[in-house]
Amino acid sequence: MVASHWLVETYSLSYPTNLKKYYEEVKEISKGINSLEHLGLFKSLLEDHPWCYFIKIDDLDSWRELEDEVEKRELNQRQGVPFTSSRVFEFIEKYGRPPSPEGRSHLKYLLIALDVWAGLDVKLGEYYSELCNVGDLKGGFLYGLYLPVEGWNYAYFWMVESLSKWREIQIEHFKNYGRPENLTLGNQRWYKRLEF
Repeated sequence: MVASHWLVETYSLSYPTNLKKYYEEVKEISKGINSLEHLGLFKSLLEDHPWCYFIKIDDLDSWRELEDEVEKRELNQRQGVPFTSSRVFEFIEKYGRPPSPEGRSHLKYLLIALDVWAGLDVKLGEYYSELCNVGDLKGGFLYGLYLPVEGWNYAYFWMVESLSKWREIQIEHFKNYGRPENLTLGNQRWYKRLEF
């Protein structure tokens, strides 16, 4: 089954001459691409790259089209970004997607929770269903369950209004579900929305 969409993180280790202008140009190029949604411009809180942006896109060919056009403009304008890298996350259709709130601009943090499970799919649907329930708490939003291209089994994308809200969601989830016995390893990547 082909995924209905992907989330893509694009990042660089160097700053453009004007980050706001660079990102506005990326968004301008995106207008010509169907079914592309920008999640925002962020700063990684735990990794070395100083900025990144996330998009939701329905097919990878359209994402490649965006990357090619951005690279062409960068070569012409020389804004100081010698290269970018990307991480691609494939949406897992099997378990569905939580409902999306109308506005997300107040959600200042994005979290990618990465898991390794022993025995893939064992009780994953039950675990994910419970995550969807606590994700309904005001101030937190579970974007969905994804397959990362790296060495992790699953990635959960969250957007939350504050770090304390994430702690509240965790407490509520563990109270309702507990720690899954098949979860052997976990990692978190935190990002904060950049605003100008």
